[in-house]
Amino acid sequence: MTKKQHWFPFLVTSLVITAVLAFFTTTTYAQSSATITADGNTLTVGDPVILTVSVTHPEGSVVLFPELAANWGDFVVRSQSAPETVSNEDGTSVTSQQIDARLFAPGDFQTPPLTITIADTAGNLSETAVAPLPITVQSVLVEGDTALRDIKPQANLPLPAVWPYLVGGLAATAVVAFVLFRRQQKAVVDNRLPHEKALDTLAAIDKQGYVQNGRYKEQYAAVSDTLRAYFETITNVPFTDRTTAEIRYDLAAGPLNLGDAQRLLLLLEDADWVKFAKVTPSQHEAERLTQDARQLVLDTKPQQTTEETNKKSGRKNKQGGRKITNRRKEVAA
Repeated sequence: MTKKQHWFPFLVTSLVITAVLAFFTTTTYAQSSATITADGNTLTVGDPVILTVSVTHPEGSVVLFPELAANWGDFVVRSQSAPETVSNEDGTSVTSQQIDARLFAPGDFQTPPLTITIADTAGNLSETAVAPLPITVQSVLVEGDTALRDIKPQANLPLPAVWPYLVGGLAATAVVAFVLFRRQQKAVVDNRLPHEKALDTLAAIDKQGYVQNGRYKEQYAAVSDTLRAYFETITNVPFTDRTTAEIRYDLAAGPLNLGDAQRLLLLLEDADWVKFAKVTPSQHEAERLTQDARQLVLDTKPQQTTEETNKKSGRKNKQGGRKITNRRKEVAA
């Protein structure tokens, strides 16, 4: 067999295979087609134009729809739906997409050119053109119709519920009233005299029930703080955050008469023994504490006459002897 005869069967086989592949490829691409239809034949200006693009393609291939611009020719595109694919019995599939569009002028229109891309199972891409679809938009006015017509009655729209607004208004009013009330409270000036404040505070201490509950340390501390604040106000001597010994030194300068100074120092010392030395007074002594403090405030309130001061001085000498002598000796021991 010659060399030419040896290559001839191979050449014929190659040509046959190429022809078969070309046939199947052409058949595959020939199976792809696309159409576009509109929902409704009679349209007026501004009516929704629902366009459906349907692509018939081999099963397994994928249809790639282009993303249209908002102004697609004469059409205004509102949205594009997600593609939906349905399989046919003949080995093909139909993939569809809906386009929601509008036309805002009367006349004859047609859809702009549209090209659909198809990817086969091997990744090869092909394109299918969609034939333009004619669309006619009619005017809402009828030619030659010049008759006047009544205005359409006002549409009856459901009224919104009123109660949410009423509740909201009442709530807002309550908030504003509360804020104004708080501001007014803060702006109120306490016009009580120093001794009146001290007496009110001592009355509040009695209502706390310190003695009944055995809370002597808290009671003595509260009475001591009240007396310190009161006498600091009327004598201009610093009592707050100072020891009783330091206060004794300042009182020696004479802001109070000797009897009142001794009674005050005695009450402060009693409070120190209970607070710091952990001395426990008797219930009787604890009950007398606020009484003695109250009487001291009344005896030293400002703007007292000389006659009243002299009378109270005699009573002070009789009341100034209360001490916690036994307990102090026990603590000292």
